[in-house]
Amino acid sequence: MHSLTSSGDLGPLLQDMDDRSIVMLGEASHGTHDYYTWRAAYSKKLIQEKGFQFIAVEGDWPDWLFDKTAM
Repeated sequence: MHSLTSSGDLGPLLQDMDDRSIVMLGEASHGTHDYYTWRAAYSKKLIQEKGFQFIAVEGDWPDWLFDKTAM
């Protein structure tokens, strides 16, 4: 396990994605602020540093409509 205190702590996870074309993120918290914050940070790194071009998110439509402006 790795402690997450800043986006720099995502390095070990990103290194594990070097040869992956699909990454699936799961969560057990169902809507906590912490989860959304980390998912956004990880998604940005997957796009910016690993070249991912598509992210599918399972969630409520009203929340998605609000959050899409932040991506």
